[in-house]
Amino acid sequence: MRWLRGSTAWLITRHGDVDAALRDPRLRKNPQEALTPAQLAAAPRVPKLFGPLQRNLLSLDGADHDRLRRLVHQAFTPKRIELMRHQMQELADELTDAALRRGSMDLISDFAAPLPLTMIARTIGVPEELTPRFRAWTRALLSVADRPLRGVAGVLRFMRYLRRLVEARSREPYDDLVSALAAARDGGDRLSNDEIVALLVLLLTAGHETTVNLIGGGMLALMEQPGQARRLREDDALLRPGVEELLRFTSPVETATERWAAEDLQVAGSTIPSGPGRPPGPHARLEKSQ
Repeated sequence: MRWLRGSTAWLITRHGDVDAALRDPRLRKNPQEALTPAQLAAAPRVPKLFGPLQRNLLSLDGADHDRLRRLVHQAFTPKRIELMRHQMQELADELTDAALRRGSMDLISDFAAPLPLTMIARTIGVPEELTPRFRAWTRALLSVADRPLRGVAGVLRFMRYLRRLVEARSREPYDDLVSALAAARDGGDRLSNDEIVALLVLLLTAGHETTVNLIGGGMLALMEQPGQARRLREDDALLRPGVEELLRFTSPVETATERWAAEDLQVAGSTIPSGPGRPPGPHARLEKSQ
């Protein structure tokens, strides 16, 4: 199949093939480590605006990825995770209580969509009065591919705000995630401001749509299987494994992010090539099969 701007892509769908490919070190997340100089020169340029977002947990391999994980892990302490769980429960209660007062609910617009956005805003320390603006900036970020002219201006404002927030928390820490990320240290190493901004953008893009899709798709699945919904209502012990099963049964993500072939390799009888003269960016896109 053809992928972005004419590059060649392979969609891997069988569970065993996907599992093997995800573990194969020849498939890299960072194209800089997979493509030849000629391929990199021919590949589409990333707009300067998005340059700082390139170094994130989903686009790095090996030691670079391990370094980010070590530093980010310091911010997600058990205490902070428990606080986030409590805040999430409070927010879910707020949204459902508002629906009860109205007497009706649109599951997506009244619950599934505002839940992750509001939660992320509170987690990173966005003041309550800026939450509506934060939501507008986030919508611009999520829609930039569909509305580039309108979206880019919103993304610029959003990234400017995030950068100012990171700089402010570096100078004067609060009890929020941005402050914890700015304070994280591994020996003499620390996260740069660009890396923190990239992580926050990843948190928004990866945490928003997936949550909306899981709530919407999961509720639809339970409506189509009323017996399973009844079991969940009657037995609290099934709630945790029930969520795990919904993640599998109605996956909120259709495909994994792309990987790039560092050398020629065989997958299910097909050759995924790499090397000079190939279309810029040969890579495999991995689809999660049920």
